[in-house]
Amino acid sequence: MKFRYCLITDRKVYRQPLHEVAGLAEEAGVDYFQLREKDLHSADLLEIARHLRPLLVRTRFIINGHLDVALASGADGVHLQRENIPVSVVRRNYPALIIGYSAHSSEELEMSEESGADYAFVSPIFQTRSKTSLLPPLGIDQLARWTAGRKIPVFGLGGVTGLNLEDLQRSGCAGAAGISLFVRNGKFGSNGMVIK
Repeated sequence: MKFRYCLITDRKVYRQPLHEVAGLAEEAGVDYFQLREKDLHSADLLEIARHLRPLLVRTRFIINGHLDVALASGADGVHLQRENIPVSVVRRNYPALIIGYSAHSSEELEMSEESGADYAFVSPIFQTRSKTSLLPPLGIDQLARWTAGRKIPVFGLGGVTGLNLEDLQRSGCAGAAGISLFVRNGKFGSNGMVIK
């Protein structure tokens, strides 16, 4: 099965406009583009989402944490955390929507699968540069144990770089998610990473 990639946005890291990043992600073959701008309110996030939506055709467009914005912008899906609306509620009311979930334990990962999530993030896998985490890195061995036998795709997130990407691929997880994985010196793709 093809290893998948999910780009997560952060305007403080990308020095390009987000519409430019979206266009480059689509061209590069990124599988998921997740709009995650936690400092923005729904109205501002919706305005950005409406501009990005037409640029993401093959790449699936996911809104982080805001079901209202995902629905209003015509996004492909929503990514949820523990503090958001439960996965089961979203699945029941919006069966066609792609639903992702951020899991920080094997129990949360199992719950997300049983509740109807389409994929899950597990983090942090490695020490991160772009985000301070209160949780210790899981490492590849723990990730492999958590993902073994899962029916939904699991993405490794946190500290993923070109240097440890092969380790992540060998863990058995379905893909890699991140911010800095796709950027260097503020530019998308300048790290030489090729999506295969």
